[in-house]
Amino acid sequence: MKRFLLAAAFFAVLLLLWEAAHRARIWSPVLLPSPGQVVTYLESAAADGTLFKATVITMRRLLVGYLIGLVMGLPLGLLTARWKLFRDTIGTMALGLQTLPSVCWVPLALLWFGQTEAAMLFVVVMGTLWSVIIATETGVRNVPPIYRRAALAVCHRSIILDVAHHAPSEQSCKRGFRGIHVFSSSVPLPRGGCRPPDHLQEGGHALPARQRGLAKGEAVLGYLFR
Repeated sequence: MKRFLLAAAFFAVLLLLWEAAHRARIWSPVLLPSPGQVVTYLESAAADGTLFKATVITMRRLLVGYLIGLVMGLPLGLLTARWKLFRDTIGTMALGLQTLPSVCWVPLALLWFGQTEAAMLFVVVMGTLWSVIIATETGVRNVPPIYRRAALAVCHRSIILDVAHHAPSEQSCKRGFRGIHVFSSSVPLPRGGCRPPDHLQEGGHALPARQRGLAKGEAVLGYLFR
């Protein structure tokens, strides 16, 4: 309750300062209307449907711009995470441009596209693209290396890596073992058994115990199927 009262008092003081600045005519009323004028406008806009239409248009621009940023940023982020050439070029550029506020792209958007829908989308995309590239690169590079080594342990054209926190099911056992199967040592095997074949146990394909550690002693593993 005390926290709520403190927050309410803080915003009440802000409203009083806003009203005082309006009455002092420091800025034009067009730039700084009073709180009462803002409330009156919102009520009229909600009554005639203008507020709802403007909200829909704004959300559509944000969603479309964000999707475009994802489509462009995810492949670039994967490239920067995989190859040093792209990390030193595209990654460096993304790191520098990501720090710019989105409003910095508004003048360029107006010069290149004018007052059009494309200018709005350009600003949203530029505010999204670089962050997606950096986030994708960081996420890929933080994947434990053991996952990649496990996937590369068996050379298949198509590999499905299923990392689970439970023992394999009987149905998956019947499909046949095609690679490395690791599971939590705390969960018992199903009836009938589902253990790696002897040639994987003796041929050195099984991962060393010191590399299989996860949080709480869980083991890393996966099913590698054709």
